[in-house]
Amino acid sequence: MTTRKGLSICITVLLTLVLLLNTACNNTTAEKPAVEEEEAVIQFVGSVSVEPQRAPAGSLVTVSGAGFPSGGRFHLVWHTVEGSYDIQGDYSEEYHGRVFEDVEYTISTVQTDADGNFSETITVPEDYGFNHNITVEQDAEVLNRVGFDIEPTVSISPTSGPLGTPITVTMTGIEI
Repeated sequence: MTTRKGLSICITVLLTLVLLLNTACNNTTAEKPAVEEEEAVIQFVGSVSVEPQRAPAGSLVTVSGAGFPSGGRFHLVWHTVEGSYDIQGDYSEEYHGRVFEDVEYTISTVQTDADGNFSETITVPEDYGFNHNITVEQDAEVLNRVGFDIEPTVSISPTSGPLGTPITVTMTGIEI
């Protein structure tokens, strides 16, 4: 009679292992480039917010802006990374850490009203969990940005069955 309790313990152990691996992998440090790059200074225009500030992938959220030039067209740009493992050696036996490449893409285009305001409902993209930037851009210039957190989710299928029933655990928004 340990089906639900045993399943709960297995899931708890699995999630704990994922979190431990994530913590261990995130404690790597990257070397600074030999040439110091000059950081771009962003002069923010207007203000931007997102409601709710945290939701799972696939959810609808509203991005709102105020104080932008009236009647202007602006791009809402999602920022993320594509990651891979740096594996080297003659037999791919050497792990040298993780490599990330910045990726950004337009998720919506908005137009401000006469007062310089906009409001747009977007679908949270399928992506790794936790923080992402959404920027308001015009002519490839960042005018403002807001942070958004993707909440991780876990589902189990089937949700019930006799002892020994195979299950599938699906996790989304997990940063590994």
